[in-house]
Amino acid sequence: MNKRFGFSLIELLVIIVIFAILIAMLLPAVQAARSAARRTQCTSHMRQLGIAIHQYLNVHEVFPSSKIEHFYTNPNYAIKHNIMASLLPYMEAMQVYEKYDFSVNWQNTKNRSARQTRIPILICPNASQSRFCRYSTINENIVEYFVSDYTCCERIGPGVSKKLIDAGAITKRIDWRSMMRANWDGLVTPESVRDGLSNSMMLFECSGRPHKYEQGGRHGDPNVTPKEPMEGAEWADARAEIWIHDLCNGTQMINCSNKNEIFSFHQGLAVFLYGDGSVRTHSETIDPEVFVSRFTANAGDIVPEL
Repeated sequence: MNKRFGFSLIELLVIIVIFAILIAMLLPAVQAARSAARRTQCTSHMRQLGIAIHQYLNVHEVFPSSKIEHFYTNPNYAIKHNIMASLLPYMEAMQVYEKYDFSVNWQNTKNRSARQTRIPILICPNASQSRFCRYSTINENIVEYFVSDYTCCERIGPGVSKKLIDAGAITKRIDWRSMMRANWDGLVTPESVRDGLSNSMMLFECSGRPHKYEQGGRHGDPNVTPKEPMEGAEWADARAEIWIHDLCNGTQMINCSNKNEIFSFHQGLAVFLYGDGSVRTHSETIDPEVFVSRFTANAGDIVPEL
């Protein structure tokens, strides 16, 4: 009698179930590893921007302004540029810098070739990649966006500070500005950051623009203000800098939305560049008093330990 070797149907089903369970167990670990790798790359981008800012400081003896405004010929019309344009020579984008004309506005056709250059260091790998490939606007025009997920957050808005003070979440400050602000606030030097460079945040994430995101995910309703595509998405856009305008979950200031707020695609946290060039991640539920102390540059406050 010949013996036949093989699996019975039941044995085969058991093996399939076992493999399915193993895959289900491994998939979250693989996804977590990929997310961690992307966060590490995002942190590296921030660190490189910190080096670029300090190289700018070494050359000019002041920190770059969050937004450049010049009144060359018309006192009623300012020529505007974003901080990233100032940093081009220091982040290995000299060819773009050589094409960029600071004597005209960032939107001027003379700057089209320069501003329509994708700069990888300015893109968080965790954010959606589809937004800058091709984006269909409401009127069905096709537009490319040359985005930056990193920007300056100039200050905590008065509405937010009042709500936090009234809620007893923070104490009152004498100054609500960060160290990276517009040049009309005066030139910023290391000596003028009274709270200390290692205690003062310098660059922030506002990822995902020009698409709209909130805590629950993508919110792309074109009829809801602000409408898509949101302004400030492009690295050359002088409107790219943000303020903290809104809260969520009571006193939370991080990852509420990307509508000109601090927002990242890292689960439960965001990446921050400090004035001394260090890069740190903070939980989106960081204590408001701690966050405000680290955000402000000249509040004269004591920075609590995390």
